[in-house]
Amino acid sequence: MIEVEVSNWKDFIEAMLRK
Repeated sequence: MIEVEVSNWKDFIEAMLRK
């Protein structure tokens, strides 16, 4: 579960950085 959450927040951060 933690791994999935980490992947989720990582994707969110990446999207923000890409923005």
